[in-house]
Amino acid sequence: MFHLVTISTFKKFFGLKTARFISNFDISLAQKLTCEDKYNLTKWRDSISPGKLDPKSYSMTYSRSGGPGGQNVNKLNTKAMLRMSVENQAWIPDYVKKNFVRLNKAKINKKGEYIITSEESRSQLLNSEDCIKRLCIMLKEASLFPKDPSLEKRERINKLVEIEQKRAKLRKTYHSQLKKSRKFKVDY
Repeated sequence: MFHLVTISTFKKFFGLKTARFISNFDISLAQKLTCEDKYNLTKWRDSISPGKLDPKSYSMTYSRSGGPGGQNVNKLNTKAMLRMSVENQAWIPDYVKKNFVRLNKAKINKKGEYIITSEESRSQLLNSEDCIKRLCIMLKEASLFPKDPSLEKRERINKLVEIEQKRAKLRKTYHSQLKKSRKFKVDY
C-alpha cells in the first residue's frame, strides 16, 4: 500500500532531496478517528468475508466472455460483472465509504456504482465468486488506517518539518535577492 516515488518527482513537486514512501491513506480522514472508531473498524474488517456479504447489496450480471475457449465462449455467459452502489450501503462505515471511493475512483461510474468484472474462469459461478472475493479485498483495504506514530517518530517528523521550512525560507530569500539583483536602476 505504499508507492515509491522517484527523487526527481519529489524535487519537482515538494522540493525534497530524498525519495520517501507515499501512503494510500488519507491522513485528514484518519485523524478524525477515535480509539473506539479504530477498534470498531478493526472488528468490522475481520468480519468481512465473501460468504457474509448480503447478495441484496450488489447486483451481478453475466455476459459472453472474450478470449480463448473455442465455441464455449460464444455459447455461454461466463463473464461476471458485479455492481455495487457504495454510498447507499448502510452496513459500510463512513470512513470506509470515503476511503473506498477515494481509492477506486477509476472503477466507479457516474451513477456511483463500483464495478468489478471477472472472466478468469470458464465457469459463471467461479467468476462471480472471484468478483465477490475481490470486492471483500477492496473493502478490507479501504478500512485500513495508519498507525499512530511513536513519540520518537513524531519528534523526528517535527524536526524534519522545521528543517524543510528553513530551507523553503532560504530558497525564497535567495530567489528574491536574485530578482532584486536583475533590476536595472536608472539614475537621472
